[in-house]
Amino acid sequence: LDPLAISILLALIFTSAGLVELLTRESVPAGYREDGRLLIVLTFASALSLSILWWSPLASLCISLVLLCTQTVAGYEFTQAAVWAVIVASFATVAFDAWKRALAAGFIVTGGIAIVFLTTPDLTWQGAISTWASLSMVWVVAVVIRLYRGSVERAERRAALYAADREARAREAVVEERNRLARELHDSVGHALNVVVLHA
Repeated sequence: LDPLAISILLALIFTSAGLVELLTRESVPAGYREDGRLLIVLTFASALSLSILWWSPLASLCISLVLLCTQTVAGYEFTQAAVWAVIVASFATVAFDAWKRALAAGFIVTGGIAIVFLTTPDLTWQGAISTWASLSMVWVVAVVIRLYRGSVERAERRAALYAADREARAREAVVEERNRLARELHDSVGHALNVVVLHA
């Protein structure tokens, strides 16, 4: 699948989901600011950050995580669209980006989620544990997919090397057979000419 098309499709889906969420949200719980234009902008920006997944999953993760932290630091009740944007960007970074970037993403997400936890007024330890468990499951699935993709790529490289070696051996066999036939032809023709000379 085309990574650019997938990134744009995800951005559009999450933008629509964020709009629906903001329009259907009930009254804001105590301790949070009323939903305003800033929250709408932050939610849409979080969703649109997924459009650069094809270019750099880590950059998309950093942008969406900063926007999620901005929502909570500003006193808003964070939107699920922003949370899922972070989750999708985390998954893409771990599953498809370089190992060093995936490792850096782990520290970045840990710091960002810590900020979200500390700035959320009514967060319970049960909610924190369930959120962390969900993120951990996403990372485990991403690592499994990454390892599977790595094994498939190694198998494909081995198959390509084996095919190249087989073709090289086949070419060598053809060359050897041609040389053998040439020697036999040379010997038989030379012998026949000697016989003709002797008869002459």
